[in-house]
Amino acid sequence: MNHPKNKLILFCCLIFLSNTGFTRPIEQILETIEKGTPESRAKAVQELVELRNNEYIPVILNLLNDPSPEVRISAVLGLKQLKAKETTQKLINSLSDPSVSVCKEIRNVLAEFASREELEKVLLENDKPQVRQQIAKLLGELGNRESVPVLINALKDNDFVRYSAVESLGRTGDYLAIPELEKVLSDVVGEIRLESAKSLARLKSYRSIPKIFDLLEDKDPMVRNEIEPVLLELVAAESVLYFTEAVIKDRRPTIRRFSAKALGALNDKSVTPLLFRAVKDSDPTVRKEVVNSLAILVDKTMLFNLCLLLGERDINIRTYAVNTLANLKDSRAIPGLLDMLKRDKEFKETARNTILEICDETITDFLALAIKDKDLSVRLCVVECISKLKAVNLLPELSQAFADENNQEAKLTMLKTIKELNDKKALPGLHRALIEEKSIEIKFAVIDVLKLIGDYTSIPPLLECLRTNNEMLIMDAEELLDNLADIKTLPFFYKAIKDKNVVIRTYAMKVIKKYPVNEVLAVVLEATRDKDIYIRRDAVIIIGSIGDKSAIPVLERTLKDSYDEIRLETVKSLAQIGDPAIVPLIMKSMKDKLSEIRLEAVKVFAVYASEDTVPFLGKRLKKETDPFVIEQIIALLEKYGDRSVTKALLRMLKNDELVVRSASVRALGGLKDPSAIKPLKDQYVSEYSSEVKAQIMKSLAKLGEKEMIPEFIELLHDPMEETRNAARESLDLLIDSSYSSYLVESLHNEHVETRNYCAEKLKEYKSEEITKKLFSMIKTEKGLIRKELMDLTNDITDGNNIPDFLFLIDVPETNKDAELQIWVLKNLGKFRVKDKNSVAFLLQSTKNENLSVRKESVELLGEVDSLIAKRTLEYIASNDSSLVIRSTAEKVLKRIK
Repeated sequence: MNHPKNKLILFCCLIFLSNTGFTRPIEQILETIEKGTPESRAKAVQELVELRNNEYIPVILNLLNDPSPEVRISAVLGLKQLKAKETTQKLINSLSDPSVSVCKEIRNVLAEFASREELEKVLLENDKPQVRQQIAKLLGELGNRESVPVLINALKDNDFVRYSAVESLGRTGDYLAIPELEKVLSDVVGEIRLESAKSLARLKSYRSIPKIFDLLEDKDPMVRNEIEPVLLELVAAESVLYFTEAVIKDRRPTIRRFSAKALGALNDKSVTPLLFRAVKDSDPTVRKEVVNSLAILVDKTMLFNLCLLLGERDINIRTYAVNTLANLKDSRAIPGLLDMLKRDKEFKETARNTILEICDETITDFLALAIKDKDLSVRLCVVECISKLKAVNLLPELSQAFADENNQEAKLTMLKTIKELNDKKALPGLHRALIEEKSIEIKFAVIDVLKLIGDYTSIPPLLECLRTNNEMLIMDAEELLDNLADIKTLPFFYKAIKDKNVVIRTYAMKVIKKYPVNEVLAVVLEATRDKDIYIRRDAVIIIGSIGDKSAIPVLERTLKDSYDEIRLETVKSLAQIGDPAIVPLIMKSMKDKLSEIRLEAVKVFAVYASEDTVPFLGKRLKKETDPFVIEQIIALLEKYGDRSVTKALLRMLKNDELVVRSASVRALGGLKDPSAIKPLKDQYVSEYSSEVKAQIMKSLAKLGEKEMIPEFIELLHDPMEETRNAARESLDLLIDSSYSSYLVESLHNEHVETRNYCAEKLKEYKSEEITKKLFSMIKTEKGLIRKELMDLTNDITDGNNIPDFLFLIDVPETNKDAELQIWVLKNLGKFRVKDKNSVAFLLQSTKNENLSVRKESVELLGEVDSLIAKRTLEYIASNDSSLVIRSTAEKVLKRIK
């Protein structure tokens, strides 16, 4: 629509189609036609036409020579509107107009004004070549077959006329023109040859295709470039034979190439066999076009042919075949693609990707066979397909293939897929590989898969892994065994306990040790005879955990084992069995050469010991050399309270070992034999160990040695916490309420720890006598001690002690001891006193010169419900010298009102 010619035609049409709504005088119209602009002149022609006066036709005719194409078109349209047929010859002569648009409008008018005969005559006789050309074109636009002879005759005219005649012959639709047009295919002018082909295409002259083919190799590049679209117009079911024959037989690559393209454009699948044949064309450009056409036509019905293309030498053909198979997504192509995978190095990755893309469940049977293929790449690809399809049903074949596979890469790929599928169907092959595989890396990978599957049946092959010398593999296998082993899997380990390999036996014992149930007793009893000391040890431990009395005879044997730890664990296991029948065995163990065993035996013996065994303990005490065993024996002797061992214990006070001395001291205290008091006091003086000294203090306290009280009182502030605690504990045993006076006197002690302890005890023993002494001391004491006395008094006094508080202050008005007076006031407030003496005390205190005393007194008066208290507060609120006191009194008055 942007072409200048189109704009001009549109402009002229708008002029003639518009309605001006008025008619100007003819003079003005003519003047405009003569002098106006091209636009106004063209509009004036319309106005002149609207007058419908044929007198003005000459004026309009003259405008056919106007310099403006717009005006000339307006004049042509005006003549048409006036139906001025008499101007026909003038219009014919005007066909030599240089403007294509003007000529087109003239042809449109002549189509109405002139007869066919007139036009044909002009074509034959007119001396102007351009007029003849336009008439030839017009005859074609009229499309009258009767004009064919005249147009054929015009084929002898000049180039322009011939071109229009060729074009018009194609528009007539008359097949009689075909022979002549075919002749023109060899015209010297390229444009005419091309137009001849176009006319033959319009006439659907399929028989002309072989001749038009020649133009594909025309010497004129313009013809070669534009002939293909023309030929494509002739592609139809009726013309298919021309292209099928040419694509196979024509010697010229250009013709074969186009024919291949035409067959694709035909979009008829029946030609695909021929195209598959043409794939082998010697010319690569032809093959390329064949592939393009096949891309249009191919569907799944041609799958076999496509697979055959995978073997073609031309890489483009193979590329097309692979890509097409990928697009068709038909798994039936996989055998062919796998074959390509074997032989075509360039397409290995492409073929593999295509196989993975198109594989589906329909080929699982084929995959089951292909996984045994000799070619590694095929096997790997099959495994990937199984992975993609999640084909659990192929796990038996996959696990068997894994077991038979020699290539490590393939094995690892298979294992990866087996792991992804995570199904127990793979277990037989995995177990076989775990036992037979030589590669440690593969064994690790197998165990990794077994971890995911987590099945009990993996225990036997995992135990076999323990035979290797690779510590990392053993650790990995044991880790999985740890996860799989539970009480239900114990039978798997019964046989393993008898295995020749000590690592396997050791691990089996480890599992059974974790689940010590009666069912394993028989196996464990036998394991007590194992060559490996650690297995024997674990067997003894398990027997103890089971706790079956029937095992005691076996444990009696293991008590004699040469390995110390086994004898030690035997003693512990006997203790777990917990039967009096073990006492004789334990007594033997108390004589064992190893002190740790004797110590453990004494602990066990303590559970079953009785008064009857005290003599045995006394004998052992004399012979025992290990201090910790001695300690345990002494503790047992203390338990039974037999004073017959006092002498032996006193001898132990001189033992070099601290634990022995400490245990002896403790036992002497526990036996409560008075004969031990003096030796203990002597030992206390000579003992260098604070721990033993502390124990002596406690034992003397247990023996009731009250003479030590002053000593212990002094030790309450000892630098060592152990001593301080022992002193406190001992004093707690020795002191009772009868020592209250002593405790009160001790409140003068210079050490705060001593004063605090005495205060605590006095709180326990509070009495009237203590209270009187405390008030007396408070009146005379000063400083920190008085503060402590006040705190203690606060804890043990009540409302009955009000006179004692009032006694502390002689004259409340003039008392100078503000701290004491405030303390008294607070206690009066605490007991909420209302008696006469207390109120009088408060009233007098309001006159004390100390501000704090007066304030405390004012606040307490607010608690006294009496008229005198109220009047006193009113007086103070108005007259006290201190603003603080007056303000306090006012607040109290507001509260009580």
